[in-house]
Amino acid sequence: MYNGKLLGVTKCLLTENLNAEELDNLKEYRVGQFADGWGEGFEQREISTSDGNIYVHFWEYSNTYYIKTEEELTQDFEQGQGMQPMQGM
Repeated sequence: MYNGKLLGVTKCLLTENLNAEELDNLKEYRVGQFADGWGEGFEQREISTSDGNIYVHFWEYSNTYYIKTEEELTQDFEQGQGMQPMQGM
């Protein structure tokens, strides 16, 4: 949960900082995995909960996929923008 919203989180452990281009490439790769790769299979599997079975997907209500760093997400919420897709994603 982040600011009252349930979010999917991908955690990347890095051995060094990424430059802007490398970060953009990583984001694009992860979006592709959530949209068509790993995420496509994941959303077709039911998850048993105490309230019944659920299916989880990673697309936003506007049918978009996007990834933000924790810093970008925090900045959006502080500026009152909520979770807005990034330009180009």
